[in-house]
Amino acid sequence: MKNILGRSVATNFDGTIVAVSKKNGYVHVFTKNGNKWMLNSVIHHEYGCTHSLSLSSDGLSIVMCIFKDYNNDTTDGCIVSYSRKKLDEEWKLISIRKVIEASAILKFGWDVSLSKNGLTLYVGSTSKKGDNFIDIYSRPTIFSHWEIEDGINIDIICE
Repeated sequence: MKNILGRSVATNFDGTIVAVSKKNGYVHVFTKNGNKWMLNSVIHHEYGCTHSLSLSSDGLSIVMCIFKDYNNDTTDGCIVSYSRKKLDEEWKLISIRKVIEASAILKFGWDVSLSKNGLTLYVGSTSKKGDNFIDIYSRPTIFSHWEIEDGINIDIICE
């Protein structure tokens, strides 16, 4: 397996922080200082291929969606989130949330979007029947675990 950089890219609100995923479970976070980009930190997880990721507007929270676990050759999806208080601090693993009905879902975490304040998360997925849906998660602080709030079946709404 090649270590492909740039599988998924996310930025903070003004584009001075950029997170870039690699296929092997690494996410590189870069910060812009003047006209120069510097590697700020590297996050490594062992949950599989980061297919999509999103940063909060301040760049202090990051969420990754993984729907292919190359270690176990499964397609169980999960959300992995990290937060930190300041840009110069280490990332803290906040939560790992596996999809509850993995057998019914083909691509959990096909796309992900984190709200500006990092407290609401939208996860786009596709079921094995071809339905497209969005799961909505929330948390009271960036250091809290995600709880499912709601879901939207896009195919039903768009008919």
